[in-house]
Amino acid sequence: MPSFSLNTARPSQTTATSNASTTALQPQVFDILPPLHALLSRLEPSLSTYPQDPTQPTQSLAYKDIPTEVQTIKIKVRRALAALKALPDMERSLHEQDEEIAQLEEKITGQREVLARVGRRAEDAERSLGAMGREGSA
Repeated sequence: MPSFSLNTARPSQTTATSNASTTALQPQVFDILPPLHALLSRLEPSLSTYPQDPTQPTQSLAYKDIPTEVQTIKIKVRRALAALKALPDMERSLHEQDEEIAQLEEKITGQREVLARVGRRAEDAERSLGAMGREGSA
């Protein structure tokens, strides 16, 4: 018979963690390709295969100005890394996560077995009550 355990985390902790990870994982946090493409296009405009965005500056960028322009991309990358590190269980190894998945799958299998037994008992009880009702009315 599989053993079952209750989640011991308090609801306030779980909610706070999920709210923090939800706000940190917005798509804009990881959207670094368009600014990177715009920067590279300004370095060598002749190599750009995409049409120029009229809202973006089209002037060439001097190589000496690269560190200044790259700073915004670096900030986005740092924010994305920080968001990933803030996710729960990021310090756990793949092996540890696989073990937990296997345990949870075992738990699910056990719960399904219990539900099936409860369902069979309910059906048996319903049949016996139905038989008793027919005998009483005869």
